[in-house]
Amino acid sequence: MINQTLRDQAIDAYMATIPLITLNVLWFIVSLPIVTAAPAAGALFYATNRLAHGKPANASTFFEGFRQYFWRSWSWGILNILVGSILVSNYIFYGRFGESWTIWARAIVLTLSFLWLALQMYTFPLMIEQEKPHLRTAMRNSLVLMIKRPVYSIGIALLIAVIVLVSSLVILPLWAFFSASACAYLANRAAVGSIARFANSSAPTESADESES
Repeated sequence: MINQTLRDQAIDAYMATIPLITLNVLWFIVSLPIVTAAPAAGALFYATNRLAHGKPANASTFFEGFRQYFWRSWSWGILNILVGSILVSNYIFYGRFGESWTIWARAIVLTLSFLWLALQMYTFPLMIEQEKPHLRTAMRNSLVLMIKRPVYSIGIALLIAVIVLVSSLVILPLWAFFSASACAYLANRAAVGSIARFANSSAPTESADESES
């Protein structure tokens, strides 16, 4: 079941290749000044969220998201910079010691880093789905989705992690053309699919409650 779901995600991503490439190139160009990296990421999430809903997305969609989520993107970006800095610094710190226990310490740091990645996979997409976007609420709901769908969440997060590692260590130019938009799209698909799954599962209960009243 999980393999089938992951395969469906991969097929959907392939079908959306052309708009993903366009959006990725836009993201790369807009991110070049560095100071615009966070809003560019927010714009990319916004545009790929449209694709995840089966709607078209183009340059206009990207810049609409850039304007709409400019400040919220900074809040999310600063949080990730802080957490990422703590995780990286701890990993480097424990690597300075030769004791055997440091292997376990670094393994814990890597595990926490992966769990943070899985959490962030849901966070910005959920913020887009909210009527009134709020980072804290999105973080809380992200944790709920991770707890309710642990295997699925880990599977998609692993797929995203593989894309990041391959793009960073093997084929670096992929970041300019495809990798960022593919990761954002998969994250949005995971969030949108999870929301739909739990909305459908709660519908019969809601209908029964209405009939009783």
